[in-house]
Parts: sequence; C-alpha cells; structure tokens
Amino acid sequence: MNNNQLFDNIIKKNINDTANEIEVSENSIQEILLEVNKRKKEKNLYTGFKKYAAAAVIAFVLIVVTFAASDNVRAIAVGFISNIKTVFIMDKDNNIIERPANEVLINPSISKATSLNDKELSEKLGIKIRIPEKFYKDLDLQKKAEVVAFNKTLSYETFDTLKDVVENAINDENAFKSLHEYLPYRSVSCTYRNGKGNIFNIAVMDTSVKVFSNNHDISKVVQTKVGNINAQWIVESFTDYKGKDMTNKPVGKGTANALFWTTKGSTYTIVTLDDKPMSMNETVKIAEAFMKTQK
Repeated sequence: MNNNQLFDNIIKKNINDTANEIEVSENSIQEILLEVNKRKKEKNLYTGFKKYAAAAVIAFVLIVVTFAASDNVRAIAVGFISNIKTVFIMDKDNNIIERPANEVLINPSISKATSLNDKELSEKLGIKIRIPEKFYKDLDLQKKAEVVAFNKTLSYETFDTLKDVVENAINDENAFKSLHEYLPYRSVSCTYRNGKGNIFNIAVMDTSVKVFSNNHDISKVVQTKVGNINAQWIVESFTDYKGKDMTNKPVGKGTANALFWTTKGSTYTIVTLDDKPMSMNETVKIAEAFMKTQK
C-alpha cells in the first residue's frame, strides 16, 4: 500500500471513530501523519494484485463501473474521503479512464505460497486435493499457493480496507469467518510448466464458483466436457497491470483462455497465459489427467 492509500484509510478510520463529525482538524491531520509513519515502520502492506499478479485472470475479475448513493451525512463524508483515491481501468474502446475506487467493482483474491502437503490442504479446505509434482507427460509443478477469494463483488476501496484481514484469513479461520458477508472461499492454485515452456495455472476451489459469462470482455464460451463432467471453455481479455495494483495505469489488455468445471461442490480451473496458448482439446486432456490424480 502506498502512502496515499494508507493516508486515505486512516482518514476514513478517523471519520468512522467520530461518527457524525465531518470536520478533520489540524491536530487530527498531524495525528494521521504520525500514524502513517508508524505503520510504514511496522509493516509493508500489499494488495492482492501485487502479491498475486495472475489472480485477476484466474478468478476472472470483473471491473464494473457503478455509482453509489449515500443515505446520510456520515456515508457522504466517508464517500468524500473515498473519492480522494482513484484507480485506472480500460473501457470497451481500450481507453484508460480514472474512476473513484468506490465506483469500481472487482472479484479480488489474495494468495500466499504454501508448504502444506496434500493431506493438510485437504483437511483445511474440506475437500480432497492432490497436487502432483509431475503429471500428463512432462508437466512440472513450479509453485503452489493458498488463496482466499470471494463469491461476491467488492468495490476496490472495500477490498483495500479489508486486505490485511484477507491476508490473515489464509491461515486464520476466525479472520476467514469474519469475512462471511463477502462470501469468501478457499482455493489452492498451482503453476505448471511443460517441456516447451508453456505456463498455466490449475486452481481447486472449495465451493461452486460462478463463471461470469455475462462479462463483456468474454469473446467466446464453448460448452465441453472433462470426462463426464460439464465444462466451459472461455476466452477473455483482461486489463494488464503488469503485477501492479489498479492505482497504476494499465499497460494494455491481454487474452486468457480458461477451462472451468464443477463437480461435487468444488470448482476447478485451468488458465493459460501464453502468447500461443494450448488449444481447448489439449487443455481438456490436461484437465482429465489432473482429475485422475484426484482419485
């Protein structure tokens, strides 16, 4: 989190603590600045997008511009402070536009590398998980991470204020439960590479996750099967921030191919991010090979 973001959050906290007091005095500003410096020393905060660059693609993040109305003076005050912080998105014509953070909706996630074995991950998520080191010819495991994501759309501003809790929720069940109103779920995400250098991600989620097929950036949806399981092959364009958060201007748009399927209450995805991604048929074969390892 940069200084401006931290400054905004502390101002909002100041307003919330004083309920209907809208005025921020000079002394309050000094206290805020002191707290900013204190927090900078205590912890280097990060956003889900910095920590997990591919999350926007894997979770098929939607960026939707909406307009929120305030019902009372306190909400107006908080909304005013929220508007200090803006984020950048790209419209359908690929123009970069700036919007207040509370007007941009996303489906965010935060991940952290994990050393838990299959048994530990299975117990934690409540589903059977097997993460093979190698499978399907020459696919090698590169990275493995635990993820907390949401089945509910959040404003960028809301996620920005929650991300410390979300990070803690990866390893803290009480923190996870505290996010219940946002419909959180757990996932394990794995990155694999084949002998040709193709890189893709496989994610296993502990719930049925909605596939946002009404996203205007989705150019193709094909119904297929993984074994006997119904699946969807989706081609979507996404806004590329090069691993930075949305307070930075994007560099353009990229394209991701993804295979989604749900069985026994769990959702699985394979996402390819290469310039020359694997075909749907080849990805289905990989999915079928992966599912055989789950038995």
